[in-house]
Amino acid sequence: MSGLGELGNLYGFNAAGAQVAQKDIDQYEYITVNNPSVDNNWYGTLASASNPGTLVRVNQMCDWPRNLCYTFTGTASGTFGGTLTATYLDQFGVAGVEKVVVTPAVNGGTVYGTAIVAQFLSGSYSAPAAGTVSTGTVCIGNGTSATGNWFGLTSKLGGTSDVNFIRWTKNGTPTTLNGGTAIGSLINLTNHAFQGTSGVAITDTYTVNFKPSYDNTDKGIMCNL
Repeated sequence: MSGLGELGNLYGFNAAGAQVAQKDIDQYEYITVNNPSVDNNWYGTLASASNPGTLVRVNQMCDWPRNLCYTFTGTASGTFGGTLTATYLDQFGVAGVEKVVVTPAVNGGTVYGTAIVAQFLSGSYSAPAAGTVSTGTVCIGNGTSATGNWFGLTSKLGGTSDVNFIRWTKNGTPTTLNGGTAIGSLINLTNHAFQGTSGVAITDTYTVNFKPSYDNTDKGIMCNL
């Protein structure tokens, strides 16, 4: 493993008490997301949700660490909305809770979360004030929005320039992202995630090459700290 002696001044792993950051390692990562799910109830669903309730979990594991799509489906005869809460583990094993609110509207609505989820633990629904909504179905799954979907990376980033390229294959055809311009806008440093520029389809493939420069020397020895 090169880079330790050059950047970290470490000549062996038995150096006393020293901790190595990813930025000190000549480490390149290459990941591929193949045929992502576009199922809007991949994680859980609750039918006839006119009152608070717990979603029935359909799948616990994500097809790839990614953000959630919250869908409210009502009837044409009345408005439907409310609050959905999801508990989860992210791609680094850190527990979290995400809460989204959909304003009551005819036929409901859709909201995309921002958290990257690798393991879905549970979900719950809470209706607005009594008399403001009709009966409907709530689902948590994976959506198709061009700008709403994010896929988690397997290591933490120190900057957008850590990502060398993102290759998008659309239905078997390699396609440029952003017309070949800078890809910084497709990187989320808070969640260590990337995005494509097309609505996500099950026929898509994304390939990402990146060199992590995240400095974890003051974060403890566990990857989730």
